[in-house]
Amino acid sequence: GPGMLPKVALVDPALTKGLPSNLTAGTGMDALSHAVESYLSTGSIPPSDALALHAIRLIAENLPLAVANGENMEARTNMALASFEANLAASNTGCGAVHSLGHQLTTDFGVHHGISMGIMMPYVM
Repeated sequence: GPGMLPKVALVDPALTKGLPSNLTAGTGMDALSHAVESYLSTGSIPPSDALALHAIRLIAENLPLAVANGENMEARTNMALASFEANLAASNTGCGAVHSLGHQLTTDFGVHHGISMGIMMPYVM
């Protein structure tokens, strides 16, 4: 419900500096899955589509850079923005089958949440 949504979000990409590359990749895949699921949702609307598409573009351009060089603050800043946009879009549309199936991989086999999203995304799409 509305009580679950924050009134303010402080997004500081500097806090992700030094994050191991596998966690950077996993959290990036989670952001990508939120954006893709939001865009493909039957409940999507033009503003959520715009946020999702921009997030997808930012992730495609910056996730490989952030994984390759954790000190790349431009890539990390763009990933933080992409994650924010993807989650904002998903807050309007909800999650889809990627998250539903991916949660089982996490629960049953201990696969990192974001990695499970990356595993399931091609099969759902």
